[in-house]
Order: sequence, then structure tokens, then C-alpha cells
Amino acid sequence: GRVRACFAPPVFVLYICVMKNVFLFVFIFCASLFLQAQITFQKTFGTSANEITQKLIQTSGNGYCILGTRGGFISLNKIDSLGNILWAKQYSIRCNITQESNHFASFDQTKDKGYIICSVSDSTFPKNYGYLLKTDSVGNVLWCNTYDSITVFNSVKGTFDGGYIAAGQRISNAGNLIPIIQKTNSLGQVQWARTLYTSEYNYSGYDVIQLKSDSSYVMVGFGPATSSLLYTRFNRLGTNTCAVAIEYGYCDDALHVKENPFGKIDISGSWGSTFGLIETDPSGNAYWVKEFNVGPQGSDF
Repeated sequence: GRVRACFAPPVFVLYICVMKNVFLFVFIFCASLFLQAQITFQKTFGTSANEITQKLIQTSGNGYCILGTRGGFISLNKIDSLGNILWAKQYSIRCNITQESNHFASFDQTKDKGYIICSVSDSTFPKNYGYLLKTDSVGNVLWCNTYDSITVFNSVKGTFDGGYIAAGQRISNAGNLIPIIQKTNSLGQVQWARTLYTSEYNYSGYDVIQLKSDSSYVMVGFGPATSSLLYTRFNRLGTNTCAVAIEYGYCDDALHVKENPFGKIDISGSWGSTFGLIETDPSGNAYWVKEFNVGPQGSDF
């Protein structure tokens, strides 16, 4: 019988075919990212009053909610996915927030699709009282609780048990700032509050999260020197399990913290006039540190 010869394609032909497919995939992937990155809307909100945007979050239903101040009062605006205003609220609490101050207002969407807001009051309440304000899903106030006269809250998040965790700073007897973390129930009633450090240095807590792995709390902020970030962790009962000063270059403030899908902790902050990112394990041990000479100081991520 006949012998049929079989020839395998040359290796370089297979390589070219594979590379063509890889290039095509990369091209399609990059093109899809480019299309997704197109601006869908660009809006300007507000009036001629002195207004400062503090935070924006994406809400359930693909809309957004914007927290800010208007004429010295806290405001909350809900917009749809195209930037159209659905409702706008302004609350009768005058807050001690200016572009020059180190005070912040922050908020989070709660399990009932309402909002929890934290800030520091000015003249309506005794000046510099930290407060938490809870609203329903359309911004109507359900309750507002103030705390002592030396507490400032910079961040608040909902917790797994339906309560809230807030981070900020207090003024020590020596007149210095010390970080505070405070846990409340669903009505804003304090369950526990913890402070750290009583030294001559200034510290502060700027952001806080609850970890999915063990329900503990991580608070970040600025440390005792111009080259250290504060990383501290508490269990569900408020016991401090670690406090780390992460030192790198000219890093000043750890402003935002998130837990990524791999159980690691990502921290962003301002390092002088630049923007920085740090990834750590849950105990605050840094895996890597990156510094970027782009973006506004103190950018969120």
C-alpha cells in the first residue's frame, strides 16, 4: 500500500499563530477598556454658595450619592446613573469644615439603603462636637447623635451587625491629637470607644473598615512623624490587637483603606505633594509601596 507522509507544521508557524491570537485578545481587551473608560456624563451641581464636595459613592441601583457642604451646612445629593438629580437635601447642622481645615465629612450607604453621615459640628451644636446622622433612603433624618466636645469623626462605615464604626481623633489633656475608634449600635448609641497613644505626638484616624475574614476593624491615619502612617486593628469587642507605624519616604497621611478580594489591605494617602499606595497583610506588614507623582494630594481610590 501507499505510505502517506504526514508533516507537522513548523514550530515558528505555530508560534506566529499563537502570537496572532494573543495579540488579537490583548487588542480586543484594551479596546473594551478604552470604550468603558469613556465619559458618560459630566455635571456641575450647586449654586453660588460656598460648596465643598467631601465624598461620592456608588449606591444600589447604579446611581450615586454625593456628600458635601453648602454654605457651611451638610448637604446630600442623590443622582441617577446619568447624573440627573433625584433628590437633594441640606441639613440644619452647621459643620466646622473648610478647605483649609483638617476636618472631614464622610458617609456610607446602610443595609436599609439609607445613609449614615459623620462630621464635626460648628455653631448649631457646641463647636467641634463629633456627630453621626442617620437618614432613610431619600435623605430624611431618622436620628442625629452628638458625642463629646473633643471628638472629631473623619470616617464612618456600617458594620455586619447593623451598627456603625467611626474613626477620628480626640484632643488629649496636653492639647495633642490622639486617634479614636468608636462602635455604636443601629441607633448610634455607643457600645465601646477606644483611643490610642497619649504621647506628645499628634496622631489621627482617617478611615476605618471591617474585615470580612474575622469581623475585626482596621483604622488608618497619620503617625507620630512626617514619614509614618498609622495602621491599627481592633477585634469585635474593641481590643487593640496591633498598632503599626508604617514608615516610607515622605508618607504623611493614610487617608483611605480597603480590603481587596484576596484578603489583603490596600491603603492610599498623601505623601507630601504626591499620591501613594501601600498593600499590607491584616497585621500591617507591607508587601509593596508605590508612589505616584500624578493626581491630587489625598486622592481616594
